[in-house]
Amino acid sequence: MHVLLILLSLLPGSAPTPSQGDAAGEEVNRTTVQAPSEERAVWVLSEDALSEVGADAREVLHRVPGLSVRALGDTFSLATMQIRGVGSEHTRAFLDGVPLDRADGAPVDLSLLPLWHSGSVRVWPAHAPLGFGGGLGGALVVDSRAPEAGAYELKVGAGAFERWALDAFGQGAGETTEAALGLRMESSEGDFPWVDDGRTAYDTSDDRLRYRENNDARRMTGLLRIQQRLGKCTAGALGHALDLVQGVPGPAGRLADRARYELASGLGALTLGCSGERWRASLQTSLGWMRSVALDELAEVSLRPTEAQREALSPSVRALGWLRVGSRLDLGFHQEVRRQGFRLSDRAEANPAASSSRVGTGTALGLRWRAPWAGLVLLPQVRLDTMLDNGDARRIAPAAQVVARSLMWREEGVSLEFGFSTATRFPTLYELQGDGLYISAADGLRDEHGSVLSGTIRWEAQWLPSAWRLFLVASGFATELEQMIQMRRNSLYTAVAENVGGATIWGGEVGLNADLFRHLRVELALSGLESAMESDEVAMDGNALPLRPRTLAYGRVTGYSRIAGPAEGAVFADVNHRGAYAYDMAGLARAPDLVEWGGGARLHLNTGGLLGTVGRLSLEGRLLNGGDAPGVDLLGYPRPGRRWAVQIAWREDGL
Repeated sequence: MHVLLILLSLLPGSAPTPSQGDAAGEEVNRTTVQAPSEERAVWVLSEDALSEVGADAREVLHRVPGLSVRALGDTFSLATMQIRGVGSEHTRAFLDGVPLDRADGAPVDLSLLPLWHSGSVRVWPAHAPLGFGGGLGGALVVDSRAPEAGAYELKVGAGAFERWALDAFGQGAGETTEAALGLRMESSEGDFPWVDDGRTAYDTSDDRLRYRENNDARRMTGLLRIQQRLGKCTAGALGHALDLVQGVPGPAGRLADRARYELASGLGALTLGCSGERWRASLQTSLGWMRSVALDELAEVSLRPTEAQREALSPSVRALGWLRVGSRLDLGFHQEVRRQGFRLSDRAEANPAASSSRVGTGTALGLRWRAPWAGLVLLPQVRLDTMLDNGDARRIAPAAQVVARSLMWREEGVSLEFGFSTATRFPTLYELQGDGLYISAADGLRDEHGSVLSGTIRWEAQWLPSAWRLFLVASGFATELEQMIQMRRNSLYTAVAENVGGATIWGGEVGLNADLFRHLRVELALSGLESAMESDEVAMDGNALPLRPRTLAYGRVTGYSRIAGPAEGAVFADVNHRGAYAYDMAGLARAPDLVEWGGGARLHLNTGGLLGTVGRLSLEGRLLNGGDAPGVDLLGYPRPGRRWAVQIAWREDGL
């Protein structure tokens, strides 16, 4: 069975080697039993976790300590993440090393990530590597499955609220060529029940059960990946396309019967990577495109009739190089240039279409120095980001980062890391509200600056019997934000982005992963967060930042065993706790603690193949939020309660 969460991994002592799917050139180790060797402290979610029945980005990522996910309802709704309390705009996302920055500048929507086609997801909470840097909240990297000799996989899944999904995946590899293709179709009616308190939190007489109507969704996704080895070089092509149609029920779940949202997007990239005995380099060019249409002709959600359409195009070029100097020093260089063009129109209004554009660059120099004493590795970086909007004056944002890692006690299984980073967030072109139905320009916002200091200790037991494993990781951090950008409500259902002052955030995390007795796995993730706003407004000053739970906890216990002959089985139970938090910056509207529990089982049967040499039939079932705990999320959007999911999969290798 695969390890669902591989804990912190550390820098190896060997020379850097190129990675085929990683623009940053970091070595990707997809092993799910031994500790991977990565370039920086990183959390890794393996393929087994990503392909689990009923799993989506929101459900999977809350297993990572320090990471919380905001969502506007069910699986198909907009979902964004916060790492260690900083806004989602501070975390960069990548697919096989290609930036997933939205073409319109908005934060990445986690619900659109192709996890169904992924081999792993890596999360750096802070101090991301050279090619992934530029964000105060680290980086999230989705790695596609590594192409292998001929294989294919088919999956069919179903679940609560009339949800179904169909996945088809094929891959092949020759002597010099590798290719993989994946397709996914999924649908849901999404009409889950929720408890409406009548907007009278202290009066239960008008509470009643309602259904979240107009919440249906249909989505199709495709992903193509090709690699060709050319001597010391590897050329690659990546294509990702998505088409989505869904209803938009509105915050209270009962306001909209006909409001709709449509989204089509595409991402294409070409990559060339080469390496020699003491150097490596890569060049990447990509093009992102999106088009969306928001229909709210009855003004059910946006409070005004709208048929808004937005289009965006975002080409970019990235280059990375590393050179080894002597035996203990590596020098790195990273350059990226990107352009974003955005056009917004509304057929329901007589106003002409509005367009915006911006050009951004990022230049970074990195150093890796291994001390001849104390097992010390030093990794400083300097970075310069620039931004030019609609012909305005170019803004310049210098940044610095330094990470020190000690491997002095590596033989005892202990590693230490300390890091400090600074970064600047340039405001997005447009701030998107809800599922993109209501759009408001983000004019006049000042750049947001921040710095983060963190320390991590990782311990792995060295004295356990063979096939046993025990990791313990503990981290502490402190973050300072200036000119912080927050969303403030200006009506019951809308909000506007404003600079509201500064903030201080601090906290800690603990992660544990253990495989014991050859049949038992234990996972535990704990996070604590404190924050305080520094604002001229008395109602805000000193209050905790909104939408930041003070505590997060996740735990899972899994029992697994070979049942009979070629069959393997597993059962698990898990629990997820989200602490209370405030909706508004004055701390007056609060969401209570939320505890969800569930469980599941899976069975793998290895057998002969139909077309190839080896086949595997998998059956899975799962219960989520078994206690039917009610809850709401951002701006009062209802969360689905008890739900179930089942899945059957057939995989065949050796074609």
